[in-house]
Amino acid sequence: MKYIKLTFQYMFNKHFWKIALITLIPSIAISFFASFSSTAHYLINFFKQEDYSFSAVYGSISDINWVGFLVALGVLILFSCILSVITGTLQRHMRTGQFAITNIGKRLNENFISCFLTLALVFLLVYLFGVFTSITVSAWFKITSSATATLVISAIFIAVIFFIMVLLVSLFSMTNPNMICTGANILDSISVSIKNTRPYLFKIIVAYSLPLILLFAVQFGLAFVEFRAIHIVIDSIMMFFISCYYPVLAFVTYYDIFDRDREDLLPENRL
Repeated sequence: MKYIKLTFQYMFNKHFWKIALITLIPSIAISFFASFSSTAHYLINFFKQEDYSFSAVYGSISDINWVGFLVALGVLILFSCILSVITGTLQRHMRTGQFAITNIGKRLNENFISCFLTLALVFLLVYLFGVFTSITVSAWFKITSSATATLVISAIFIAVIFFIMVLLVSLFSMTNPNMICTGANILDSISVSIKNTRPYLFKIIVAYSLPLILLFAVQFGLAFVEFRAIHIVIDSIMMFFISCYYPVLAFVTYYDIFDRDREDLLPENRL
């Protein structure tokens, strides 16, 4: 819980609303094209399905098709730009104690590649989650020919897949901050991240997974509601929270693990 506390401590400081505003409108816009509730909705309505083949399952739980791919590419570029500004602002604030959303062109030039690679990795994991979930459901239905058995076994496997994804994200979580703070390339930063996160892996996994588990629990509860506007609102809130929470989490854990002084915590730079 330590890193969750540190993250929320930063998110509730006097400057963070300026960063939050940057992510608000894109988060709302994205919710019209993609939904976090697809998997929850599919599992809730599992017994209503008539086709448990890979293509049918994947089409139900994933928004990534040819059109979805173009949308995802646009989202990737847009949020890479946004993340470049956010991470540059966070890094400067923690390093110097001075908060200012300035030199946007410079931050795009310096941080875009690292942020693009980071988000591309996240998008890849989301895509693989859909693929492995679809394989799990279709394979177990072929083996058991029972929707009930398939649902139970698939739910367990989906939980395992989710944990593996969180584990990978946790191991790579220092990559982007290390690239931005030191200028190291991605391969060196991945190596540094894996090496330095391992002693703190449990705490990092908790910080990355717990908010997601709570958010997805809400999604499962709302999967019973057949009202698109409610899902758009909830998806917007989830995207907004993710866009604000995880960049801050990455930097507060980086500064803590690498034992770097945070100038933003000095009394004159606090609330």
